[in-house]
Order: sequence, then C-alpha cells, then structure tokens
Amino acid sequence: MCIDRCPLYNTLDINDVQSVYLLRNLRNLEHHQDILAAGKNCLMCHQCAEDCPVDIDLMSIRRISRDKGDTDMADNYRYLDPVKGFNAIGRVAYFGGCMTQLTPTISESMKTIFEAAGVKYWHLDGERAICCGRPLMQQGFNKQAADLRRKITELIGSCHATALVTSCPICYNTFKHEYNLNVPVYHHTEYLDMLIKSGKLAVKQTGATFTYHDPCDLGRGCGVYKQPREVLKAVGQLKQISAEKENSVCCGMNLGNTVISLDQQTKIRDKSLQILTEPNPDVVVTACPMCKKAFKHGTQANVKDIAEVVAEAVNS
Repeated sequence: MCIDRCPLYNTLDINDVQSVYLLRNLRNLEHHQDILAAGKNCLMCHQCAEDCPVDIDLMSIRRISRDKGDTDMADNYRYLDPVKGFNAIGRVAYFGGCMTQLTPTISESMKTIFEAAGVKYWHLDGERAICCGRPLMQQGFNKQAADLRRKITELIGSCHATALVTSCPICYNTFKHEYNLNVPVYHHTEYLDMLIKSGKLAVKQTGATFTYHDPCDLGRGCGVYKQPREVLKAVGQLKQISAEKENSVCCGMNLGNTVISLDQQTKIRDKSLQILTEPNPDVVVTACPMCKKAFKHGTQANVKDIAEVVAEAVNS
C-alpha cells in the first residue's frame, strides 16, 4: 500500500527504498547500508504516510534514519546576528521563506494583498533570507535544526505579532509541527480565504480557468485542501484534475531527496504537469514557491502562485 503510489516506484521504477523496506531494514539492523540507502532515497512527499492503513509516522522515521548526530554548526547561524526584531504589536508577521526569495513576485503579491486589505504587517525575512530549519531536518541535522528553531522562536517572540503568515508550505509545516509559537500560524492560502470571506479583501471574478496543484507539505503534510480551492473559486473557475488533494503528484523538486538525479526529478515533475495541463486551463496554480519554480521550467503553460492570482484580482 505504501509502494503503489510512491513517485519513485511508479515513475522511476525504483522499487527497493519504499517505507516498507526501510522498516524491514530497521528491524534487521545488520543491513546498515540498506538502512542508509532507503532512508536517504525518498522525496518526503508524504504519499506513503497518507496511504498507510495504520498511520505510522513514516516521515519522522525517515528523518531519524538520517540522523547525523551532534556535529557542531554554530558558525552557520551567524547570518542571523544582524537580524533584529521589530516592534510588530498589532501587526501580522509575514515569512516568505527561502524559496520565495527566488520567486519574489509571490512576496510582492502578498504585499499588494496586505495593503489592499488594510492589514499592517512586518516582512520578517524581507531584507535577509532566514531558514526555518526544515532543510537541516530533512538531511538529518536534527540537533542543529533544533538550535536554529530556538533562535527563530526568540526572534518571532520578540516582535509580539498577532499572527505568522508564510508563503512556503515547507516553512508552514515546520512552524506548525516543529515550533511552539505563541501566535497562530497560517499558510497564505488560509489567510487569503479568511480575508476574502471576512470582506476585508475585495476581489473580482476574472473569468479565468484554473487547475490547482496541492503541494505535498500543505496538502498531505498539513491537510489544507479546502481553503485554496475556495480562494480560486472566488476569482475564477476551478477545473477538476485526475490526481488532486491527497493523491496529488509531487513536483519532484522538493528538499527531501538528494539521491536521485535532476533527470529523474524532471520525470516526476513532468508527470505532475501532464495531469495539471490536461484540462487546458488558463493558469496552472500552485501554492508553493518551489513547485512554481519547478513547473515554470517545465512547461509553456501559464504557471502562477495563488497569491499572484489573487493580487491580480484585487478590486482597486
């Protein structure tokens, strides 16, 4: 059950690293090299965990199998020293995330939306990229990721914001499940849905048709399926696709796997794109800067983040 829909299996014909084999190797500890191989070669897309009939926390087991111990990386955090807290009392803290730094139109669209809705905000990583710690966790630097989370928690706590909004599902999953913040955390799809339904953000129907890609960490990782669809229906027409929600196909380019080649990643991405472009939408929409970047490099179709779609539909 955790093999059939694994992208490594059904797209790349890799058939010896799925979770059932990792668990087998862990039970037979003499297969040390097999544990390392199966532990590393995984997209961490949550598909096997979604399909697991007994709800084993397979992603945590993967990360534990990758644990690299107590390697000292304290110097790596010096980039945070110049980052100062901001007196954000009464404001929303906005965290774009590292990949949003590489797709800046997403954060620019969020600024447009905040201003149109009259929301006072502080762009926490506006001047300097700040890592949430997930890349460290995915590669087994668990202690170091915990150290980084403590630093980021102090920074967010010092600003006294009313909420944290992030555009990256990877960051969102991390803030929701690995941090213990004293403010509510929203992915921007959830926040956009709240703004539109409360009447704070006025948007117009554009008549555009959309297909929507559920990012792994937002959908299967956090169960956010309804809000992005509600947002897209408010500004256009959403077309159904053959694999969506919990069955959505990974973009292939996430942070989980450093074993497969770029060509192999591209094959997974292209399978996802084939599903998304099949209904011939005006716009292929996702809600992840990494997914957007992956798709933009693989198709001539119009690919946008949901924040960009909403910003274009804002009533001036």
